Amino acid sequence: MEKNKHPLKIALMCLVHDNAEVRIGDHHKISLNYLNTKDAEEKAFYEQVKPVATHIGTAFWDLYQEFEKRETKESMIAKDADYLETAFQAKEYKDIGHKACQNWLDNVKSALVTKSAKKIFACMLKTEFTDWWQDLK
Repeated sequence: MEKNKHPLKIALMCLVHDNAEVRIGDHHKISLNYLNTKDAEEKAFYEQVKPVATHIGTAFWDLYQEFEKRETKESMIAKDADYLETAFQAKEYKDIGHKACQNWLDNVKSALVTKSAKKIFACMLKTEFTDWWQDLK
């Protein structure tokens, strides 16, 4: 994690940013050719937090907006964590033989902005997706 940032804020940002997908689904990039997923996700998220106690709902809404804008260091770290999650998934698919996932990995690599995320990504590329549990057998 990048130094001198707010880890609890980043963790909460990571937890709340995908909440709207419960209502609208997690759409892939091709969907953007046909749907305005950004507006739909924002509307769904707003409707989710609107009935929540004012200070909590407002805090969640603010974190959601901060994540989406990616203007703060915390939001950049949170977004990189989101990208890394998809990279680990793509790496697993690639390791089991889906070669087209290399494109997915290349896109994530170019999207990462923090030093820590880039370091994690580079380390992930040097391993097999099963390495973490091999010694646990």
